[in-house]
Amino acid sequence: MKVWPFSTLTNPHAGTVPYLATAWVTCLVPAMAITLAMQAFLPPEMLENINETVVDDSVPVALLLVLLVIASPLVETVGMFVLFWLMDQRKLPLKLQIVLSAIVWGLIHNLLAPGWGYTTTWLFFIFSLVYVTQRQRSGDRAFWMTSGVHGLNNATASIGILVEMAS
Repeated sequence: MKVWPFSTLTNPHAGTVPYLATAWVTCLVPAMAITLAMQAFLPPEMLENINETVVDDSVPVALLLVLLVIASPLVETVGMFVLFWLMDQRKLPLKLQIVLSAIVWGLIHNLLAPGWGYTTTWLFFIFSLVYVTQRQRSGDRAFWMTSGVHGLNNATASIGILVEMAS
């Protein structure tokens, strides 16, 4: 028996809007919990390092938003496609591919800023599930749905970044 949200996230024929909304909420709520746990347990300097890595004060806000909400999801989704193609060549089981993709992307983000990988591992688990589910319909749909969920997630995070920048 499949339960929500995974009943929707593993259904390649779910409607676009309900699918994107479900994937976005499934990213957002646990990511916020992970972030709150990080704030409670990690040294503040580590969290500041993440913010400094993501936000360059010399970049205009509009450009920063374009980079975070549009460019980054598109580029990283291309990277996911390459990673999944490589894992497909190795004939790795699909569930293992999803987990490995999440771990790889978490590690990449953690290399950029220690601590960042904790939240991104969860996010890329969902992005990877979206990709694998949607590619059952088409590669194009997998690309745009994965990029869309990623963009929605980054747009939400950007609101927090903008509020912090303004204060």
